[in-house]
Order: sequence, then C-alpha cells, then structure tokens
Amino acid sequence: MNLIAGTGLLNNRFAFETRLSSIQSDGYVDRASSNLKSFYFSGGYFGKKSMLKAIIFSGIETTYQSWYGVPESRYKNNMQGMMDYISRNGLDSEDATNLLESGRKYNYYLYPGQTDNYQQDNYQLHFSHQINNLFTLSVAAHLTRGKGYYEELKKNAKFSDYGLPPIQIQDTIITKTNLVRRKWLDNYFYGLIYSLNYENKNLEIKTGGGINQYDGDHYGKIIKGDIIPLASENYTYYQNNGLKTISITG
Repeated sequence: MNLIAGTGLLNNRFAFETRLSSIQSDGYVDRASSNLKSFYFSGGYFGKKSMLKAIIFSGIETTYQSWYGVPESRYKNNMQGMMDYISRNGLDSEDATNLLESGRKYNYYLYPGQTDNYQQDNYQLHFSHQINNLFTLSVAAHLTRGKGYYEELKKNAKFSDYGLPPIQIQDTIITKTNLVRRKWLDNYFYGLIYSLNYENKNLEIKTGGGINQYDGDHYGKIIKGDIIPLASENYTYYQNNGLKTISITG
C-alpha cells in the first residue's frame, strides 16, 4: 500500500510532499513473514536566489528469520537423506519433526520470536544560495538514527560462552541451557556537506567537502532462559563501539 500527497508550489514559494507505505507478506518459506512501514515528508522554501528544504523519512521492519536453506534431501523428499541429515546435524525431536513434516517450504527456525527488528530515521536540511551571477553555495546537514536487534533462541547454550558461571542444583552442576538472546545495533551517522560552484560562459569550477561521523554501539543481551541466574535476566554479555570520522575536501 502506498499513499502520496503533495501541494505543488504555493504562492510561488513553498512546497510540501508526503508519502506513506506499508508492505506485509506471509512469505513463501514457512513463518517467513515480513512487516515493513515507512513515511516521507518534505517541506521547502524556494526563493529567487535561495532554497531551503527539510526532509524527514523513516522506516521500521519486523521480519521473521529464514536464513537457512532447504536441505536437498527435504527438497527432493528423500526420506533416508533426511534421516542422515538429522543424525549428522544432531537435530532434537522438535527440529527433526519440523524437517520431516514441512515440505519444500521448510524453515529451520521454530521459535515465534525469531525476528529481525530495526528502525531507521533520517533527517536532512538542504540550503542553496546564488551569491551572484558567478557563485552558488550549497550546504546540507544530515542525521541518520538507527536502532534494532535480531532475537533468537539458542538451544543448549554454554554458560561459559556468555561469561556466566555454572549453576549447582543439589548435586548436579548445570553448564548449559536454552536461552533467548538479542543482538543489538544502536547507531548514529551525521555530518555536514558543502559545495561552492563558480561558473561563467567559458569556465566552471566546483569545490566542496564535508565532515561525517559514524558512532555505533553493538551489544548482546540475554532476555530469558530455562535455567540461568536471576541476575542474568537482561544480562549484557558483550558490548563494543564503532567510531569513525571522515573528512573530505576537494
């Protein structure tokens, strides 16, 4: 679904435009659904020598994961091949039943929350001014904000892989559990870009540059598990930051 609306040029000075979109699908592969929504809005002033325009657009998506391919034995309905696949990959009874009963739309994932979730918001401001008959200045500022995660069930996950100690219940020491984790991206990308254009009948010279910075956090959280220390609920098991600055002139 898409909706588009615009005002055209008002009073020879102003213009506004907006768009809305929505895409939903059950997917071909089992459970491989998707739900995507976005919007766009712009508003601008257009003078004889100057232009100022603001733009905002954003999108959000939730997509069920279907990264694994369909085994050849499942695709060809080769029962012995599927049994060999189950043995070779150590599938438990639930996963084995899923493979044997799914058909060619087989999706390895069964956990209902096995989804990718992300939102990105974009903000831009554009300015252009004709200084005189020879020079035109253009400047643009931008900010992109992104945040999201993918959630997944990990069966028989080792505590040691998450920096957690074993748990002792009576005489039994437990070192593994089924748990649900989320791997997050939380980032900003922003900057300023400019250009100066000189033009006469015989010559055109363009110069410009900009400075941009990316600042992104990457971290993982355990949100629940069959058997984990209570203190480990919503536990952050890794965290790092990527920071990069880019400066361009030319």
